[in-house]
Amino acid sequence: MLRRIELEALATVDRGDTISELATKLDHSESYLSRAVADLVEKGLVYTERDGRRKRVVPSDARAVELYRDLVRQNSYIDFPELLTGKALEVLYYLNQPRTVSEIAPQSDNYRNTVNRVLKRFRDRGLVGTADGRYEFNADVAGLISAVRS
Repeated sequence: MLRRIELEALATVDRGDTISELATKLDHSESYLSRAVADLVEKGLVYTERDGRRKRVVPSDARAVELYRDLVRQNSYIDFPELLTGKALEVLYYLNQPRTVSEIAPQSDNYRNTVNRVLKRFRDRGLVGTADGRYEFNADVAGLISAVRS
């Protein structure tokens, strides 16, 4: 699971940013960003290149990275790193097909009101829809989810 700082870095990094530039953009310390970038490198989501004494960060060309960055750009009013923290990923993992809150709660090991709260946040932002009491991702998010799952 990605931490908030990793999601922020992944959404923000421009090809060839240094750790220092990325830290300035995100208003975090260089050491904190350096650890986050190292974790992203380990997960294969970015890689680094040496440029003299500087280390430049480059997003990988993995399909999930491209889709996430596109989703963030197209929906710049949504704070995805904040939205995807906490119980959200546990709940959303089980939204691989249209499901009711009653179906998601026991699978995700969460209370129904927790599942309702998470899904409401996504529905309010237009990322999840409902039909006949079943929740499902909209088309943009569904593409990202299927890329991540494959």
